[in-house]
Amino acid sequence: MNDGNEIGNRLRKLRKRAGLTQEELAERVDVHLNTISRWETGVDIPKTFKLKRLAETLGVSESELLNGPSDGKVKITLVYDWDKM
Repeated sequence: MNDGNEIGNRLRKLRKRAGLTQEELAERVDVHLNTISRWETGVDIPKTFKLKRLAETLGVSESELLNGPSDGKVKITLVYDWDKM
């Protein structure tokens, strides 16, 4: 998992993209305003049971909230055993 600062920065960007203030997000996720501030500054990270609600409120997956958007690319490494070919 990424560190708190990365998650906090992502959370702030997603909140702003959704057009929400910290207070509005806190209300929708059912946490104190200070909690949102601590998450966004990387002092703390959201507990597992709040991730789903955060993701739903911000319109992203829990994975995207924690790890950032997927670029849709998959890295595949092929390994050949030339002796068996």
